[in-house]
Amino acid sequence: NQVLSGLTGSKVSLSVMDYNRLVDLDVNLLGFTDALATDLGVQVGDYDRLLATEVDAGRALKVLERLAGGEDGGALGKLAAASVGTKVKLGDLIGVEAQAPQGVREGLDASVSAMDLVMAMLEVGGGDRQIALNLGVPAGLADLKVSLAIGERPNRSPWLTVTANGQPIIRTAQARLYVRARTAQALSGLARVELPILVELAASEARLKSLSCDPARSVEVDVRPGVARAFIGVVDETKLDDFKTALAPRPATLLSVLGLVNITGKADVEAADTGFKPLRFNAADIEAQRVKTMASRSFASGLVSSLLARLELTVIGLDLGGLTRALGQLLTPLGPVLDGVLNPVLDVLGLKLGEADVVVHGLSCPTPGRSTVKLVG
Repeated sequence: NQVLSGLTGSKVSLSVMDYNRLVDLDVNLLGFTDALATDLGVQVGDYDRLLATEVDAGRALKVLERLAGGEDGGALGKLAAASVGTKVKLGDLIGVEAQAPQGVREGLDASVSAMDLVMAMLEVGGGDRQIALNLGVPAGLADLKVSLAIGERPNRSPWLTVTANGQPIIRTAQARLYVRARTAQALSGLARVELPILVELAASEARLKSLSCDPARSVEVDVRPGVARAFIGVVDETKLDDFKTALAPRPATLLSVLGLVNITGKADVEAADTGFKPLRFNAADIEAQRVKTMASRSFASGLVSSLLARLELTVIGLDLGGLTRALGQLLTPLGPVLDGVLNPVLDVLGLKLGEADVVVHGLSCPTPGRSTVKLVG
């Protein structure tokens, strides 16, 4: 709700049931764009004009609500009311390669989750923005501040692009999370420890590779998880939502006791694979709408735990009673705690650390009236 409130600029209050209904609700993109064209007074099929049109997100979500026919349980109506005033240029949401005018309708004749479509629309409409999240303070911490910045897709690429051969490509957004945690327990009775963490996620991408109905139904998707990089370090928070500028974290002052000791630390981990790799979905996978995950070289023990394992410390002053060893003992249990804070925020955005989740909604095989195999979603 806090992420959606930040994206819309209004208070959003969805229940868990609302959220699950949106996740489970399939939306046919062709039906949605045709209904939106009719609502905007644009001729159905005139994609050049439709994609050049700027629409209020609230209006677009009302169209989506009508298409849902009540299956959303009223969630889309709540989001439509909250999204009034957020402007979306449809060409920033759905793009078409210049060579693909004949393949547009086929490329759009596929289904996506309503939640994915809503999030993409609000991310595109919001542009680069920064959101302060109040996630509570879990056990082991005295204070926790979390800022989320959501950026455009690389090179202003749309959420979904219909390629020259009529096939769709989907891309996630860029994001940054900046966490400032303070321990509840003082280190060796001297002072509480400050721990700043920056997480940067590049866009992930999925594109259709092949379809088959003979001898059995199957779909192959090429997937490239976005680079995920994380740091222990201090950054200028005013530049968090400036995705044109690389952030350069500085060593963080973890502990400072005036006149006695100053401990600084830094750490850097990355999960990255530069190439596409295939994911294959068989008939059972498609029938069950089974989610498959493409993972890059990821963080085996959790992001924060991986950072803490690589933490390089510098001690200036007296190392009173093995402070660095005590620091490790204090921070290590907080790794899973902070991972539990970060991961749900990323889940709402459809993002994962060095991973991409893919699901195939359906495959339509040739019938007497249609001779080609087609992806349903």
